[in-house]
Order: sequence, then C-alpha cells, then structure tokens
Amino acid sequence: MTSNSDSSSHGALRFDVTQFFEFKVKNWVFPSSQGLTIVRMRANDENLIDVPEVTLRIPGSWSGPEEFAERLPRGCDLTSDRLVLADGSSYELNALPADQEFAGVFASSCTKLPSETERKAIEDYKVNVCVTGRGGSIAAATELMAAGAAVIAAGGAGVFVDNSGIAHGASDWLTLRESADSGGVYWAFVSTVRANEELYSVGMHILGFREAIIPLTGNDEFDYRTLHSFLGYTAFSGNTLHEGEVVGDPVLPTFIVHSEPYDRFPEHAPMYNPYGQWRLTPFNSELN
Repeated sequence: MTSNSDSSSHGALRFDVTQFFEFKVKNWVFPSSQGLTIVRMRANDENLIDVPEVTLRIPGSWSGPEEFAERLPRGCDLTSDRLVLADGSSYELNALPADQEFAGVFASSCTKLPSETERKAIEDYKVNVCVTGRGGSIAAATELMAAGAAVIAAGGAGVFVDNSGIAHGASDWLTLRESADSGGVYWAFVSTVRANEELYSVGMHILGFREAIIPLTGNDEFDYRTLHSFLGYTAFSGNTLHEGEVVGDPVLPTFIVHSEPYDRFPEHAPMYNPYGQWRLTPFNSELN
C-alpha cells in the first residue's frame, strides 16, 4: 500500500476543484459550482448518518498551557478542555506528549514539502495539540481549518489530519485556508492511496461525501486528475449521483458509478466513512 502516493507531484495537481471538468451524467452537462447546495446523505430513508468527528494534530514546542494560551490570537480563549475562537465556535482540546514516530509519519504524509524552518520545528516538537470538532459538511470542514489556523498562529508548526492521514506545514495550511472556497478545503483534508491496482480517496467524510475508487491505468498523473476531478464534482457541483449513472467528460475516461458501503476501515476508526464509497468501473475499457 502506498499512502499519499501523489505527494511528489501534488503541487502541480492542486487545481481549483470547484472548476472541475464538465462531468456528464446521462448526457447532460452540469454547470459550475456557483449557487451549489449541499445535501446531507442518509444511511437509509429514515435515519441520518452520524456526523463524523475530526481531529487535527498540531505539533509545537509550547512549555505548557499558559504559554499556549498567551500566544493564541486576540479574541480566542482557552478553557480546561476547549479552544474557543473569536467567533464563539469551540472545539475539544487535548494534548499528547512527543514520541519518536510522529515526526516521521508527518513527513511521509505531506502533500507539499514544508519549509526548512517548519521541518525543524516538527522534528523538535514537544507536544501535539489535538483539536477535535464536527465534520460532515464543507462548512464544518472550513470552520475546522480556522481552528487549526488559530493554533498555528500560536506557534503550531503544521497540521496532521487523523481522519485522512494527510499533513501540511503551517504555511501550506494557511494558504489552503485562504483559498478554502476555491478548493482549499478539499486539498486540506482529502488524501489518496494507491494499492492493489486501484487508486482511492480517504477523507471525503470530513466534507460529508462518499469516497471514490478507480482502477489504475499506469499513468499516475492521469489517474490522480481523474479521481480528484470526480471527487471535486461530487463535492462542489450541488448534484447528486445515483447508482448506475454514467459519468465522464471530453478529456477524462467514462465510468459507470456503483454505490457501495464503506469497508476500507472498521466502523468507529477515524478514517471510516459512514457515507459509503463510489466504485467507478470503465464504461468501455478499450476506449479508456
């Protein structure tokens, strides 16, 4: 298994996923994401899916909670177990002592190389501040980005997302937050994994959507662009896909989408997606 296998070229692929290719469903071309509406998916006709909790691990060298509180941006507050932002939103707060493995895991999970200063700070970190809040929608995920940014402003060196295994240096996280409405929120939370002749996503549940799986073609950049474009369509178009529909565009392959329950990680694991997954099968393997 290769996690975050697009990390070496991800910067070049970080196009605006809200301006995705013109995916077609049943020969209709859908417009761009302007005026989109997000519909919460249901486990069945009667019960809403439980909204996932999302945890951000933010390494730093604070000597204790007093220093951390002093360095928070103006308007933010710290209680015994909550981080309260200036807008009144609050998040569960925990701290984990440094260990010998985290810095290496962080480095291998980055989609963009952190700065030299950030890498040094992560290698020498003393504590992980863990911020936990509700995900399950683009709006909630964007608010989580603000919570992460507040901790970075207090001295955090980067952000590791427990629910997708993706990591960002501090400056990259702030850049993605600034462009949240034009795809930054997607790149902040969604990672990809290449394994067993497939490329699949991890972290779409943070935004409130299904994961997706496509077969590998042997062209890495082509496969990543195909998967990310499809996921951008599902997240930002405001349209809902259905079992058996055909999707594609003038450039990318044509697929039939199949809805499946999520089976990649066990239920209650941070990476478990309660919304399920889309499996894309080539409509015509010879044309694809």
